[in-house]
Amino acid sequence: MSEQAEEDPVMYAQANRRDRSSGRPEQTHDPFLLIGQWVLLQQERPPTHGILVRAALLRVGTNGGQIWEWALRTPFGLRTGTGRLEAVPLTYEHRTQVRRARRELSARLAECTEARDPEAVAARHDLELLDIQTALHP
Repeated sequence: MSEQAEEDPVMYAQANRRDRSSGRPEQTHDPFLLIGQWVLLQQERPPTHGILVRAALLRVGTNGGQIWEWALRTPFGLRTGTGRLEAVPLTYEHRTQVRRARRELSARLAECTEARDPEAVAARHDLELLDIQTALHP
C-alpha cells in the first residue's frame, strides 16, 4: 500500500475494504480512471451498464463516503445521477451484461436507416469499444 494511503484514513479504509460474503479484499475502482470505459454500476437496481462519460466528486462525508455526480451513456441514451458511484469495468466476467449490451447496440444499429446516421456511428463506436475492452480484460 502507498504511503499516501497509510497517511490518509479515508484512503486507508477504502484500500482495505472487505467483501462481506468472502472476507477477501474488495476490488475498488477510481471513477476518474473509469471515464471512457464500459462499466457496470452496481449501486443501481438492477445494475446498469454503459460508458462512463463523466464523474465528478462532489464531497466526502465524515464517514469517508463519497458523493459523486455522474453520467453514463447507455444503449438507450444518457443517464445521470448523484450519490455513491460503485462502478466496475465491464469485463468478460460480466457475460450477461456484455451480451445484453451487444444485443441492445445491435438493435439500435438495426433501427438506423443510414450508415452515416450519428446514432449508427455512435452505436458502432460503442460496440467496438465493448469488444476491445472485453478482449483486453478477459
